[in-house]
Amino acid sequence: MSDFESQEIEYSFVLPDIAGRAGESRVRKIGVDTIPPVIESFDYSINGKKVTLTIQADEENLGKIEYIDNMETNPKYKNLCTSLTFGFCEKTKIFKTGHHDIDIRAVDEAGNTAMVIEGLEFDIF
Repeated sequence: MSDFESQEIEYSFVLPDIAGRAGESRVRKIGVDTIPPVIESFDYSINGKKVTLTIQADEENLGKIEYIDNMETNPKYKNLCTSLTFGFCEKTKIFKTGHHDIDIRAVDEAGNTAMVIEGLEFDIF
């Protein structure tokens, strides 16, 4: 698919049954995106229990930027941003008292993923 990067392609499906008859879907168009988001910068600051995360990314089709706290009992990815403002995602989150180990990733609409940061560790007092 990389040969078609940033182009629009058409596709359809033909499904035959055991009697030899076939049904065909309508033709659909889809844009090709095989390149993961480009992370240009990352910064964070801590003020008490508030952690402000600032990510600069270059992605025309951003789906989301999300984080996971690996120190939670049942870690799950949570959304930080679903769009960029002038190329930036800036969000303040409140963390519980204790040690935190977070990973942040950017995911575009095609499912391509780029790790922003892995293993960011900090303590909240």
